[in-house]
Amino acid sequence: MPAYEVEIPNVGKFRVDSDKELTGEQAYQFALQQAQAPKTDYGYGRAALQGLTFGFADELEARARSLAGEGRYEDILADIARSKKQFEEQSPLGSMAAEVVGGIPTMLLGGAGTAQLASRVPQLASRLSARATGYGGAAATGGVSGAISGAGTAQPDERLAGAATGAGLGVALGPTGELASRIAGQAGRRVAQSGAQLIGRDTAATFQRRADEKLIQALQRDGLSPKQVLEKLKTIQSSGYKPETIVEAAGENTRILADTISKYPGAAQVASQLVEERGAGQAGRVISDFQRALNFGGSALDLADDIIKTRSAVAAPLYRQAFSEGGVIQNKRITELMEYPQFQDAYQKARRIAALEGVNLPVSAADIERVGGFDLRTLDYVKRGLDDVLFTGKQPGSGIGRTELGLLKERRTEFVNALDQVGPKSYKQARQVFAGQTEILNALENGQNFTRFSPDELKRSFGGLSDAEKDAFRAGVFDSVKENINKGADGADALRRVWTNPQKRDQLRIIVGEKNWGDLQNSLAREKIIRQTDVKMAGGSQTMGRQLAQREFEGTDELIPLVQQKGIIGGGTDYLLRSLTGPGQPTAQALAPTLFSTNFQNQLQELTRLQQLDQLLRRSAAVRGGAVGTAAGTQTGLLGE
Repeated sequence: MPAYEVEIPNVGKFRVDSDKELTGEQAYQFALQQAQAPKTDYGYGRAALQGLTFGFADELEARARSLAGEGRYEDILADIARSKKQFEEQSPLGSMAAEVVGGIPTMLLGGAGTAQLASRVPQLASRLSARATGYGGAAATGGVSGAISGAGTAQPDERLAGAATGAGLGVALGPTGELASRIAGQAGRRVAQSGAQLIGRDTAATFQRRADEKLIQALQRDGLSPKQVLEKLKTIQSSGYKPETIVEAAGENTRILADTISKYPGAAQVASQLVEERGAGQAGRVISDFQRALNFGGSALDLADDIIKTRSAVAAPLYRQAFSEGGVIQNKRITELMEYPQFQDAYQKARRIAALEGVNLPVSAADIERVGGFDLRTLDYVKRGLDDVLFTGKQPGSGIGRTELGLLKERRTEFVNALDQVGPKSYKQARQVFAGQTEILNALENGQNFTRFSPDELKRSFGGLSDAEKDAFRAGVFDSVKENINKGADGADALRRVWTNPQKRDQLRIIVGEKNWGDLQNSLAREKIIRQTDVKMAGGSQTMGRQLAQREFEGTDELIPLVQQKGIIGGGTDYLLRSLTGPGQPTAQALAPTLFSTNFQNQLQELTRLQQLDQLLRRSAAVRGGAVGTAAGTQTGLLGE
C-alpha cells in the first residue's frame, strides 16, 4: 500500500496511506483533511462548562489531558478548538445558549446577580431593575466578571485585549456587563472564525493577512491572479521605465480598492506621496517618450546646427562629384525663370554666398549667358539664393506679400525640378543628403508650427522633404512638444497638452513614422493610465476621508460610543468585529505599501507572497467543498466597513 509523507505549512507532517497511487495535490488534500479532523467530541456539555468557567474549560481540559500523558498541551488545546469550531458551525445558537446557561451560576454570584439574570429575560428587566443593588457595586462586579469572561473567550494570544474588552463592557453596562461580554465575545468570535476558516487557523487574521485577502479578492473580480499581475509587471518593466504600481497592472476593481484605502488616515499619506511624485515627474517622462520617438533632444537651434554640420560634411563629396559631372546646363525653362526680377534678386544673393565660399560669379546673370551659359555650380548658388529670399520673405517688413511669396515658392519648385532633370544623378543624391542651410532652417520652423497643417497637408509637404529636411522638421516638432509641456503649471496634466485629440495624433503619426509610432502610443497610453489612477485618488470626494479621520479622532469606533449608539449586543458585536477582523484604517495602512509601491523588486516580493497565499486559500477552500472559493470569509464590504 503506497504511503506518502506530506508537510502542511505551519501545521506539521502527516502520513497518508492509500490503496492507489496519488498525485502530489491529492496527497496534500488528504493530509489537510487529516490535519483538520478533530479527535475531541465537543458538544453541549463542554459548551456549558465553558460558560461555567468563564471560557477557560478548554484550557483546563487540555492541561489535565496533557498531564495524563495524552499529548502536548498545545496540540490538545488546538484539537479541542477545532472540535469546538465544528460544533459552533453546526449549532451556532445552541452552542451560545449552552455557554450562557452554563454561566448562570457564576453570574448569580455577587450583588448584581438578580439584575444579571433579569437581563437574560428582556420582558422582566424593567420590573426587576428597581430591585437591583447599587450601580457602583454592579459596575465593579460587571467589570471583574466581564474581564474574566472576555479573557476566557478570547484566543490565547489575545487575552489582554479580550480582558480589556470584557472589563470595558462590564464597567460601562454594570449588571449586564458580563453577559454582554460573553455574548458579544461569542458573536465576535463567530465572525473571526468564519474568516479564519479560509486559512485553516483558529485565530483571527492579522491586519496584513486581511489586507492581502482584500487585494486577492479585488484581483479576482478583475479576472486576474497575483501570478498574472506579476507577468504583466515584468512586461511593463521590459517596455521602459514608468513609475507603475500593481494598480496599473490590474483592473478597475483594484483601482476602486486603491481609491478606497487612499482616503484612510495613514494610507492617505502613502497615496498622496505617490501622486505627488508621479505628477511632478510626468512632464519629464512624456518629453523622454517623444525624444525617443523623434530621435532628438536639446534645443531646436542646436539641433539645426548639428544637422547642418553633419549633413553638410556628408554631402560635400557628392556635390563635388555632381559639379564635376554637370558642365553647362542648357534648359529653356531655367533660362526663362532667370529673367524674373525675383530670380535676379536671388542671383545677387547667390553672388554674396559664393564670395563667402571663395567663388567669384559675374556681376549679373546676363554676363553668364554671354560667356556660354550657366553651369550646375552657379545654378545651385541661385537655388540657395532663392531659399534665402523665401526665408526672409516670411519675416515681417520683408516687403514681399503673401501672394507673391506663394507664387515664388511654385517657381522655385519648378527651378529645382528642372535642375534634377537635366543635371547628373549625383546632384539629386547630394540634395537629398543636404539641400542647404536655409532649407534646414525653414523645415525646422515648419516643424515648430506643425499643428497649423492638416494631416493631409502635412503628409504631402513632409513626404516631399529631403532626409536632412525631415530631420530638421522632426527637431522642430520635438521643440514644439517640449515647449507646450514645459509651459504648463506644476502638477498639470502634461499629456493633455500634446495628446488631446485624434487630429493631433494623426499629425504626430506622420512625423514619427510607423516604425516608432507603436512604441510612442503604448508608452503614452501607460502614462494616461497612471494619470487616471492618480486623479481618482487625489481628486475624488474628500467627504469619506474627513469622516474617517473624524471617527478616529472622536473615538466613535471605540467601545462605549458604539454601545451607546447601537445598544449592548449590536454595539459590543460591532466593536469586537472591528477588533478581531480588522477595522478599515489599519487594514488600509497595511495594504498601502503593497498597492502604492513603484519599486519592481518590492512588487515581485509582494506578488510572490500573495501568489502563495492565493494557492493556500484555494486548497483550503477546495478541501471544505470548493463551493465558496477564495473569496469565502471576506464577504464584508471593502476593508470591513
